[in-house]
Amino acid sequence: MRAKKSDQNFSTKIKNLFDAAGIQKIITEGDLVALKIHFGTGGNQRHLEPQHIRAIADKVKETGGQPFVTDTTGIGLSAPRGTALGCLRHATLHGFTQEVLGAPLILILHPVSPFRPSATITG
Repeated sequence: MRAKKSDQNFSTKIKNLFDAAGIQKIITEGDLVALKIHFGTGGNQRHLEPQHIRAIADKVKETGGQPFVTDTTGIGLSAPRGTALGCLRHATLHGFTQEVLGAPLILILHPVSPFRPSATITG
């Protein structure tokens, strides 16, 4: 997408897409909202930038939701992302911190099985 105005950066486009998709209609006051992202892996740039995740977290907060950012240690990953500590270190190296994201960072240590792709989360 090309910006039509010089002040319409990528974060602004993300916020506009959030509104256009109607996501604010499914988030109610106090909802915990997981923002599942990919921290990327060493030496590549195949992940969203932390400031773009911040744009989504800010929109969730505007709707009354409580966002948190999450990723998994992964299935079959070796160090550094194969452990919780290694995963958090890697996230920090790519700029994924609570201060930058505007939301807490919580790891999912046991990814959902590919044989059971959905599950109900309570609590």
